[in-house]
Amino acid sequence: MIKSTDQHITTSARTVGLKVTQRLAGIVMLIVLVGCASLKLEQPRVALESISPLSGTSLQPRVKVTLSITNPNSIALPLKGMSYTIALNGVELIQGASNDLPTIPGYGTESVVVVVGANLSAAPKLLLRFLVNPTQTFDYAFKAKIDLKGPYPSFNIVEAGEIEISR
Repeated sequence: MIKSTDQHITTSARTVGLKVTQRLAGIVMLIVLVGCASLKLEQPRVALESISPLSGTSLQPRVKVTLSITNPNSIALPLKGMSYTIALNGVELIQGASNDLPTIPGYGTESVVVVVGANLSAAPKLLLRFLVNPTQTFDYAFKAKIDLKGPYPSFNIVEAGEIEISR
């Protein structure tokens, strides 16, 4: 009998310990969620500064893309990685990813240079669109997903505009 009571007391103590542990874990999780919810970051602004071809002998042409990233927040944004695409007149010509990115200071701007390969298979489609509808301007669309280090959210960015072709 006494042995059975000891086992019951030990089982009850374990149950109480487990319940306390679960409650503490719940409180910690709630604190983390409240902390993340109160961290409202404004989306960084990305502007396409330049696109320039690089010389080389590869079948896939290399392109240097310079982006200007502006941080409208009071805290620095530690960039972890970015994937992006650039389209001209709706034709996706450039796509790439980079994990060699700087930390953008609070209320600061940094230029980011990435080197990517151009999508030659899309060039005929763009040429055909230009031949069907010759124009002095091209519409461009820059789309990016920027991931930050740490507990920060990811950002999806779309920048669009026109590029004027001078003759």
